[in-house]
Amino acid sequence: MNIDLMSVLIGILSSIVTAIAVFFTKRLAKKNLNQKVVTLKNSHGGTIEIVTGNDGEKNIRSHFRDAIEYERTVADILRNLNFEVEEASLKSPDKGYDLLAKLGERLIAVEVKSHSRPLSASVIKDTLNKFPTDIDDALFISKNGFSSSSLDYIQSFNKGIALASGENEELIKSIKSALESKGIKQAK
Repeated sequence: MNIDLMSVLIGILSSIVTAIAVFFTKRLAKKNLNQKVVTLKNSHGGTIEIVTGNDGEKNIRSHFRDAIEYERTVADILRNLNFEVEEASLKSPDKGYDLLAKLGERLIAVEVKSHSRPLSASVIKDTLNKFPTDIDDALFISKNGFSSSSLDYIQSFNKGIALASGENEELIKSIKSALESKGIKQAK
C-alpha cells in the first residue's frame, strides 16, 4: 500500500474517531449540566440543598416545594408507624438530618432526598459527617433510589444505616422493610 494512501486513511479514521468522541462528550456534558445544586441558607446557619434542573428560578421553586412535600410525606409515614418525629429546624445549624424519629429510647436520624437522580455516595458521606454522636441509626430516603457507589459505600461503612426509596405505597413498604432490616420494629 502506498504511504500517501495510508496517511490519508489514517487521517480519515482519526477524524471519525474524533467526531464520535466529541458527540459522546457533548451528550454526557449536556446530561450532567441539566442539574444544578442550590444550597439555601438562613441567618441561623440552617441549610437546605436542592438538586434541580438548570432551567431557572421557576424550576427551583417547584423543586423546593416538591422536596418539602416529600419530607412531610415521610414524616407522616413515620408518625403513622408510631414514631415520635421531630423535624429539623432551619433556625439551628445543619445536623445532617431532616427528621429525628424516636421509638422508645432509640434515635433514628432520617435524611430525605428528592433528587431527580439516584442518591450518590458523596451526598451520603457529607451527611454522615454532620450527624451528632448520640444517633443510634440512620435512615436515608431517596425518592429516586441510590447509586451503585452509594450502596457500596453504605455496605463498607458497616453502621446502622437503612435505605428506603420510592413514592406512595412503595415508599411506605420500603420504609417498613428498611427499618425491620435494622431490627427496628414498630408498635403497629
